[in-house]
Amino acid sequence: MTKQISADRAIRDSQFELLRILAMLMIVASHATQHSLAGGWSLLVQPMGVNTAATYLMGTYGQLGVCLFVIISSWFLCGKSGIRAEKIVRLYAQTMLCDLAIFALVKIGGFEPAGRKELAKALLTPAWGGYWFIRTYLLFYMIVPFLQQYVQGADERTHGRLTLVLVAAIPTLHFFFPTGGEFGLVGDFVCIFVAVSYLKRREGNFLERHCLAAFIGLLALMQVALFAVHFLCGKCGIGAELEKRILLHIFASRHIFVMTLAMSLFYVFKRYVRIGRSRLINAIAGTTFGVYILHENPLFHAYGENGLSETSLLFERWLHVGAHFEGDTFYPLYFAACVIGVFAVCSALEFLRQVLCRAVEHAVKKIQRR
Repeated sequence: MTKQISADRAIRDSQFELLRILAMLMIVASHATQHSLAGGWSLLVQPMGVNTAATYLMGTYGQLGVCLFVIISSWFLCGKSGIRAEKIVRLYAQTMLCDLAIFALVKIGGFEPAGRKELAKALLTPAWGGYWFIRTYLLFYMIVPFLQQYVQGADERTHGRLTLVLVAAIPTLHFFFPTGGEFGLVGDFVCIFVAVSYLKRREGNFLERHCLAAFIGLLALMQVALFAVHFLCGKCGIGAELEKRILLHIFASRHIFVMTLAMSLFYVFKRYVRIGRSRLINAIAGTTFGVYILHENPLFHAYGENGLSETSLLFERWLHVGAHFEGDTFYPLYFAACVIGVFAVCSALEFLRQVLCRAVEHAVKKIQRR
């Protein structure tokens, strides 16, 4: 087991950290699509053109990014014993304090008429309010020790049977019956953990050997499906809301095809990306949770709740993504620049927060020694 963990660390040095960065860029791009124009994914159902096509090609990989995050975590956690309770406390505190800081910024700057309800949500974040991913990930992380005991103690045949049952019961049913499911969001993460740990013990499995073909094929299938649905809905006169629901099911649901696409991309990085150890990549990857917390703050995407603005503060009123969509020939470049810019700014802020936290911890330890 020690040799396996050492090997994991060597592999993890940078190629998986680069994948983590790519996953967060996918999530930011998806949120830019979701929250621009009138919000609520309204960019998806605009008349087909270059800008709509660019949005489909760049801004529809949010759940792929989410699955990648859970796959990377599961790959390394499944071979370990236990978790770090400190991580739970730190991530919860980070989310709450960042939410409070953004509340103060929005309130003092007069960007939104934020009041007591928004303050209460910020104080109780992430238990209440936004950040579904943080809540789900923390719950999943607390379940991980029990999952570790099972996957490390089960024989390969039993492990495979459980994987088959979970994959059939959760992501496969998600595709044919697009509902929340009986197991909830954390069930998706548990399914990924069990499946990843099984694939890991079967090194050189079919998906790993054919990962590049699987990734290219599934990605092409997803995009063809999106364009086909958009075209057919337009021809048949299907309403925008129904069209949107169909489109969201294709890419914004953690069904079997999205999960398989994520796992195949993971294997592509594992097999073909050889960049060695990069401190810069590792440092940037270490800010990705902060990037999510900062750019997906509920006050940036209020949509009229409690008297707040009807349009997104970040992507529409500050960055004007929807306005550029409607009248900018270079919208695809602008969209990409906004995504990279939001990631870069949030990453820099998160890096600064980490530096300040380390400085405070160091100062406290010095005082305690005295």
